[in-house]
Amino acid sequence: MTLIKAKKQRSKPQAPSNYKLRCTNDFVFKSLMTYDPEIGKRLVKDLTESIRDYVVDKVDLTSTELLTEGFQA
Repeated sequence: MTLIKAKKQRSKPQAPSNYKLRCTNDFVFKSLMTYDPEIGKRLVKDLTESIRDYVVDKVDLTSTELLTEGFQA
């Protein structure tokens, strides 16, 4: 019986001990450190908005326009 219990304990996946702390720190940084109360908005633009705008701009271009844009950069 003890051998079966030992196998069950070893098969459980182990999460890093600081995982929750890292998520909390990211949340605190994004919500508090990037907000300016005098302006009333965030100082840093959200990366997801930037990526979404970039992808939408690229979808509207044809393949030839994408190639010429790459050579101009």
